[in-house]
Amino acid sequence: MRFIKWIVLGVLVLVIVVGVAVYLNLNSIIRSTVESQTAQSLKLETTLNSASLALFGGNLSLDDLKIGSPEGYAAPEMFTLGGVDLEVDYGQLRKEPIRIKSIHIRKPRLVIEQKNGKFNFEAAFENLPQDVPTTNDGQRTEGEPIKVIIDTLRITDATVILRPGLPGLDQEIAVPVPSVELKNIGSADGNENGAAIKDVAMQAIAALSAKAGDIGQIGDQLKDALNKGVGHVAAQLSSEFSRQLGGISSDFSKGLTGALGSTTQEAGKVVEDLFKNFPGGKKKESQDK
Repeated sequence: MRFIKWIVLGVLVLVIVVGVAVYLNLNSIIRSTVESQTAQSLKLETTLNSASLALFGGNLSLDDLKIGSPEGYAAPEMFTLGGVDLEVDYGQLRKEPIRIKSIHIRKPRLVIEQKNGKFNFEAAFENLPQDVPTTNDGQRTEGEPIKVIIDTLRITDATVILRPGLPGLDQEIAVPVPSVELKNIGSADGNENGAAIKDVAMQAIAALSAKAGDIGQIGDQLKDALNKGVGHVAAQLSSEFSRQLGGISSDFSKGLTGALGSTTQEAGKVVEDLFKNFPGGKKKESQDK
């Protein structure tokens, strides 16, 4: 009996050791995958310090994700995320698009600078790779970006750094942004096509840029320039994002109305039309047609 007990104990120890090894290797695979997929999606150098998957809790944590600046801009990193917590249903991870209940970005740092009259986030957006046409058959083809639906994206304790050289700015300013929240990313207006990782990242960056212009102690010249830059990016992402952005930043809402039309309705119509003509912006055609 004692011999059998030692065998059972030995097997249990072996199972635990193997389980720990697999778990650690899985976290390493996740870290490498997130790092490479983000870099490929944004065409910007990306590093991730660590990833941790809670096997029984449906949670994934990413620590110290750094996204580099577009070519020609001074800051080593344009966007740094202190931590990212994802809440998922494991059953949804096998679906296309992937559904994520919530993403919480903690203590991000966004650096905004300008070169030749163009903001770094505008340059990053313009350099994004073009989407591969979607097959609409529920399966992702080779080269087609991973698409996600995010019920809630929350950003807390952010800092936006405004660099000298921006319009009317002769010294660096750090603008604290307590919180920003976006809803229904990739699923607005009944559209279940999802959003590519690059579009999710640009929505977070644009939202923080708009909010910094709204609450920062900056001049009207810089506010107007930020509104124009953010509007340029937002109009090509989705009409729902532009609508939510108007609720996040009152200054952006005013600037968008003034730039695109004499009334809020006209502005919304122009943004919607732009969205429909942007790759991936059309609603998914029904397979029954």
